[in-house]
Amino acid sequence: MKRILSIVTILSILSMIVSVALGQTIEDLLKLADNISSINYVNNISSLTGITSFGIYGAAGSMTIGSNPVSYVATGVVSIGIYKNLNLNVGISSNSEISISAIFDPNSYQRSQSAFSSQYISDRNKLRMDVINYFFDAMKMKTMINYESDQSTSLQNQANVALMKSEYVYDLNMVNTLLNIHMDNFSFPALNVPNIPKTFTPYYQYAQPSQNSDLSFGINGSILQNQSSSFSISVQYSWNQTSQQTVQNVENVQKKKYFDDMNILVNVVNLYDSKINGLLKTYSTVYGNYLQGKATAADVKSISNDISQYGYERDMFCIELLRDYYLYEILM
Repeated sequence: MKRILSIVTILSILSMIVSVALGQTIEDLLKLADNISSINYVNNISSLTGITSFGIYGAAGSMTIGSNPVSYVATGVVSIGIYKNLNLNVGISSNSEISISAIFDPNSYQRSQSAFSSQYISDRNKLRMDVINYFFDAMKMKTMINYESDQSTSLQNQANVALMKSEYVYDLNMVNTLLNIHMDNFSFPALNVPNIPKTFTPYYQYAQPSQNSDLSFGINGSILQNQSSSFSISVQYSWNQTSQQTVQNVENVQKKKYFDDMNILVNVVNLYDSKINGLLKTYSTVYGNYLQGKATAADVKSISNDISQYGYERDMFCIELLRDYYLYEILM
């Protein structure tokens, strides 16, 4: 079992290395994030099999029996956990006593497995969302840098551009750190409107099976030097009082907001596109008039500045649209 898990881990790492070489687009980065989450999950699940714990304990003490002088007793205990179900203890004392005890919990493995599955989905979504947010923050900074660099060469503008470049490097370094890779730059997608879903699909959170009761078995035995021995069996059953609890699915609330925002932003971007198309037609007419001496260079520049400003605003909204689109898509 461990060999199979190790092979899966190795294959996942090899896949991750390939992704690192190409890992500049958002799709490649998300695949890499999934690889990392899967490797962590495989390692956690593999920790439930075989010998899952090992411990050695020792104690020493003294006792007086009647008028006999003080005698010393030392005890060593070896504890081994197996498959998260069985805990075996073997103890040997200096007075030649051997004791053996074992506790078997049939539900322990399932509880641990369910907990790891729930944690895997939670960690995977968080890593994906962090990557998406840093990626589109960087895209936003890059767009602002390009726009502001063309506006003026004032000291204030230079300072703002320098700060935005620092923010871009921060976003890049955060993604590198989260995914344990090295990238010099991102490869950003074209600022086009994606095909957003027409209807909202709720996010169904992983439901960890409830465990309102627990059952365990135990055996204890000891053998003394004088051949006397003891043996016992125990059964323990425990339960919890169930109560009606309302669990709010936070991911579903977030996903609904992404869906609503996408629909708002699509309309906004489409309105900007319509406005820019109108300005381009006006620019063509005014520029033609300018060539004929019927318009001034200032008229042409004014419309050109309007197109640039509206185009910049449109791209900023489109970046937020793409961010919401990817955040919505990963919460499936």
